[in-house]
Amino acid sequence: MEKSEILDLVQALPITDRLEILEEVLWKIRKEKSLGTEPSGTGLLEFAGIIDQKEATAMTEAVSESRKIDYNGW
Repeated sequence: MEKSEILDLVQALPITDRLEILEEVLWKIRKEKSLGTEPSGTGLLEFAGIIDQKEATAMTEAVSESRKIDYNGW
């Protein structure tokens, strides 16, 4: 679907629906901007296949361990 087709569809909607769409789009843009990243469309797929199961398990355990709170540590 081309941009002009999308705009034609949006323009056919009632003004309240168009405003909701606009608010949602602006919210997503602000969220992306605050993260400091542009969406690449690939996400974590660039990492697929570069680590084996053993490394993935070790990484998962390390993340879990780092999230624990040591109430006795100061």
